[in-house]
Amino acid sequence: MLVLSIRAHDFIYRKMSALGMRYYGLHPKHLFDDFHKFFTDNIPQGSTVLDIGCSRGELTADLALKASRVVAYDISSSNIEFAQKRYNRRNIRYFVGEATRNMPQGEEFDVAVCSNILEHLKDPENFLKKLNNISRRVLVRVPNLDNNWILGVKKDLKMKYFLDPQHHREYTTGSIKRELDNAGWIIETMEVSSEIRIAARRGVRPYAK
Repeated sequence: MLVLSIRAHDFIYRKMSALGMRYYGLHPKHLFDDFHKFFTDNIPQGSTVLDIGCSRGELTADLALKASRVVAYDISSSNIEFAQKRYNRRNIRYFVGEATRNMPQGEEFDVAVCSNILEHLKDPENFLKKLNNISRRVLVRVPNLDNNWILGVKKDLKMKYFLDPQHHREYTTGSIKRELDNAGWIIETMEVSSEIRIAARRGVRPYAK
């Protein structure tokens, strides 16, 4: 019965997300969660920003209200096409690209934004090392495995417990801190709830090319 209930919960959650997107024209999390504020509060006025895995541009548009320039990319061409139509701003440049392979070359940014990106990467630590070459600071948002009892029950019952089939991992505070530290980032602030939100600055270690 518990397993069936969990599967029903997952099905209903997916349906609610789809219906919410149809009703609002975007995922309701962009309207009713506060993660946009975390990123905009940590973007200095007039800074240059790299938005990695920008999806359909909902967060990108808010970043552009404070940044002088935003470069945003996503692996999905349909997402980028939507962003260019809905959230076209003079100071935003969108392009289609994979997070690790298609980082802009020959540019340096004040801030890099990774909003629910690292859990999708096969080797996030190496990605974070590469990011050191092009950004002075990084803002990270990942789901928090430690603060989601349903995931904990799934894991205990030996069920598939990742939040998304495309995730390669689910993070704890310890695991995300280790990855950032190993990649040469120095954590400045960390907020912990159902998500982990971190602002970090570039350290002085040698970085992977």
